[in-house]
Amino acid sequence: MDIDVDQLSAELLRALRGPRSQVAFSRRLGYRSNVAAAWEGRRRWPTASRMLQAARTVGVDVDAGLQRFYRLSTPTLNTVDPASPEGVAAFLRDHRRIRTLDDLSERTGYSRHQLSRWYRGAAQPRLPELLSLVEASTQRLLDYIAILVDPTDVACIAREWSQLEAARSLFWRMPHAQLVLVAVNLLDYRALPAHDDQWLAARLGLQLYQVTGAVEALVATGQLRWEDRHLAFGRVQTLDTRRHPEAPVALRRYWNERALEHVECPSTSWSWNTFTVSEADRDAIVDLYRSTYRKMRAIVAASEPSETVVLVQQSIVQLDTPPASLRRPGTSCDSTLP
Repeated sequence: MDIDVDQLSAELLRALRGPRSQVAFSRRLGYRSNVAAAWEGRRRWPTASRMLQAARTVGVDVDAGLQRFYRLSTPTLNTVDPASPEGVAAFLRDHRRIRTLDDLSERTGYSRHQLSRWYRGAAQPRLPELLSLVEASTQRLLDYIAILVDPTDVACIAREWSQLEAARSLFWRMPHAQLVLVAVNLLDYRALPAHDDQWLAARLGLQLYQVTGAVEALVATGQLRWEDRHLAFGRVQTLDTRRHPEAPVALRRYWNERALEHVECPSTSWSWNTFTVSEADRDAIVDLYRSTYRKMRAIVAASEPSETVVLVQQSIVQLDTPPASLRRPGTSCDSTLP
């Protein structure tokens, strides 16, 4: 994301301050000087941990917000205060994933020495540096801002946030739009004289009106853009359904139905295994599935050229727990792999 992290930092701190005066905000944080004026004037920056502590002081549930950002449970949030210097270092390490220091250095402009010290916890990044690292390692900077303040209160990202939310809503309200999105990267599509909705419909097994509507929505949300006579990727968004509780069921239903349409196709790879297992080993299998998914995504990211559209589904179903429609009131069901 092309954004001035200094401006974003100043506006984030301003949003955290809320209706308080700069002096009142500074006093609330325990400073005798008007540190808020220095922060918002870009003359000084709080460290990452000091910013998180400030957010907590004004009522932000930092722990819950970071849990949402992690997506999956992690020991880090149970063993260290995420607003402490140690917690910041652990957060950075958790989200570094497979990126090398050289890669992160190229993405952020910070030296390998600086990055190494931040990841080891030997030094703390200041707020703009933290935001640069979050974007470079996760491409989810807007989600990180959203755990602290309402992004619509941060002028420099308000438009992008609204567009992001519209894009994410699109993918579960109109799941086939994701098919259209990836299909415009196919070699066969790029070889067409010009964009053709009918060609996409035939290739993807969709109705013409579905493709036309998806193209309009994808362009409107910035995920596709016109490049000469073809469509090309704009800013492609990850699908995050946590803000829309009804979305996961709709998506599971749609993609399972698409898979069933191809169950008799010779090219479909299909396998299953039914067994009894301890709860601890069930959790170990879930972790293995998640690890496999991450490795698969790395293969996908590096794969060239784009020649075919593939659906891969991973699910773990606890068969001795009744599905939601058959459950008695008051019972619970944990039956799918997130």
